Amino acid sequence: MRRSFLYTLLLLIAITSCKKENTTIQLESITNFFPISKGKYISYRLDSTIYTALNTKKEIRSYIVTDVLDTAITDNLGKTAYVFKRNIRNTSDTTKWSLLTTYRVSIDSTRITTVEDNLRFIKLATPLSEGATWKGNSYINTAETVGLEYLEGWLYTYGKPNESQTINGKPYLATISVFQRSDTVGNPSDKKVYSAIVFSKETYAKNIGLVYKEFLKETWQPPNANSATGYYEQGSYGIKLTLLKHNF
Repeated sequence: MRRSFLYTLLLLIAITSCKKENTTIQLESITNFFPISKGKYISYRLDSTIYTALNTKKEIRSYIVTDVLDTAITDNLGKTAYVFKRNIRNTSDTTKWSLLTTYRVSIDSTRITTVEDNLRFIKLATPLSEGATWKGNSYINTAETVGLEYLEGWLYTYGKPNESQTINGKPYLATISVFQRSDTVGNPSDKKVYSAIVFSKETYAKNIGLVYKEFLKETWQPPNANSATGYYEQGSYGIKLTLLKHNF
């Protein structure tokens, strides 16, 4: 009897262990972090880094931009794409808006892509889990397009899913950050030496979408025979997008 009881107990433990091992982990859907709905809008503060005084100095100029879903089309891959319009104004005049750009968003079960300035980026991909990676710029021909070499080989990486963050003083209970690139050459604070920075990061909030974006591509050439002060190379620029409001 005792042997029978021990055998039954061990069998139950084994079955329970197998059940635990086969448990399926339910991952968050990427579409929860990139909702699309007709008639909805989302507004950001756009801080743009520009280079003045013959590219020897840099300044931050700020604007307000608003993204609105304009229409849905069928793209050249035969899939539905959503066309967004981004309008812009300065920070003081609330009436004078102008069209800044348009971009397209495509969604399927494994990825969300955008087309901006004729460049396709894979913004979010499955699985949405911490440390997951994907080649977010794989659609871009960096080898044959002058000026896009810096986009080669980017490995997008997820931070912690559903992370609570406070951005611009606003709390978000569930976010996912996408770390796209973080490269630094030299010491950017030492203007006597060459330096270069490529940094890109985006943060999405659940049921809202993009709430923060930071991008900087900057190259500094130190003083030389052609420039007594040194200068930032042509093509250097940076932006920050910070969510202000939305009607989701």
